[in-house]
Amino acid sequence: MTKLSVMLVSDTSGSMSGKKIGNSIRAQKDFLYQLPPGSEVGLVNFGGRVKLANKPTGNFTELNKALVNSSAGGGTPLYSALKMGFEVVTNKKTDWKISSLFKAGEGQPTKPPPTGSKKAIVLSTDGHATGKGTKKDIKSLGRKIKDKGIKLIAIAIGSKADRKLLKELASTYKDYHEAKFSGDLPDLYKEVASGLVRAEGRDGP
Repeated sequence: MTKLSVMLVSDTSGSMSGKKIGNSIRAQKDFLYQLPPGSEVGLVNFGGRVKLANKPTGNFTELNKALVNSSAGGGTPLYSALKMGFEVVTNKKTDWKISSLFKAGEGQPTKPPPTGSKKAIVLSTDGHATGKGTKKDIKSLGRKIKDKGIKLIAIAIGSKADRKLLKELASTYKDYHEAKFSGDLPDLYKEVASGLVRAEGRDGP
C-alpha cells in the first residue's frame, strides 16, 4: 500500500509565543493520530533559525517529544524552512545535513521516505517571511514543490499572516486554511488530516 509522508513546517518565531505555540503544538499532536496507519511525519521548525526538529517517522511518541520541545523566538525564515521541508521529504540532500541552514552538528541522518509514498508539506505561519529569500523566491520554490507532485497545504494563523502569499503557495484553494485565532488550530488540523485521508482513499493502494 502506498504510504503517506508529511512534513510539518511550523512557524516558531517570537510572534508565536504564549497561547499560539501551545495551541499549534496541541493541534499538530492530534493531527498525527488522524492520519492513515503507516503514515510518516517529520517536523521542521522555523523561528530565527531553521531546525529539523524530527526526521520523518512513524514513531509518533518520538515526534510528540519534538513537538513539546518546540519553543518560540526570532524571526520568520519561511523560505529556508520550506526549502528544508522540500529537501527532506524528497531526500535531495545526502543524510539531510544542510550546512547552510543548520547550526553545526544539527543535521539528522535518516532514511528517505518509502518508495511510492504520497508526499505533503503542511506549512503554518502567523507572519510575513524574513531572512533569506524574496517573495519571488518563495513562490518559485512553491511551484517547484507542486511540480514534483507534492501537496502543499498552507495555514495562516491570525490576521497578520501573509495570506496572499500563502494562498498562492497552496496546491489548490482547498489546501489553503485560515485560523482566525490560534484556538481554532485543532479543528483546522483535523480538517487537513481528513483531506489527506480522503485523497489517499481516492488514489487507492
